[in-house]
Amino acid sequence: MILLSSEILQIESRRRFCILESWDQDGYRVAEVEWVQDHQPARSEEKVQVCWFELQELTNSAAEYTRSWLQKAREAARQDRRRLEKLLNVEAMMPVPLDPERFSFWLATLSDRRPHERLELLRLRDTAERISRGLVFLKAAEQGCRMQ
Repeated sequence: MILLSSEILQIESRRRFCILESWDQDGYRVAEVEWVQDHQPARSEEKVQVCWFELQELTNSAAEYTRSWLQKAREAARQDRRRLEKLLNVEAMMPVPLDPERFSFWLATLSDRRPHERLELLRLRDTAERISRGLVFLKAAEQGCRMQ
């Protein structure tokens, strides 16, 4: 369901979409949308299996690194109760690495990036690329550039 007004965009959705066209209807702003999915690997069965295996390995590695990053972030936030609580909530929402696409979106929320950087990451339609860039952001945060 998408409700648009001149000042507020309220979205309740479980899938990614792109607004194709919007208009006023019965006092509400409504929109025609196109569902957006990540690009799938080539259709050759062998290529799909290889790509899936590589993506799963990348996701597992990213999950391991992220757990370590979160532990360090929690330790650094020990004296800041609000920040520690926020980190614990984020960690509790960490999806299992068996769902690389979902994990990649969760990973994109971790580092404290500028809105246009985060949007660029979320717009990617390649799960592996989203995970790789998300890790770059986390590593930059770990180096002290910016940490959530």
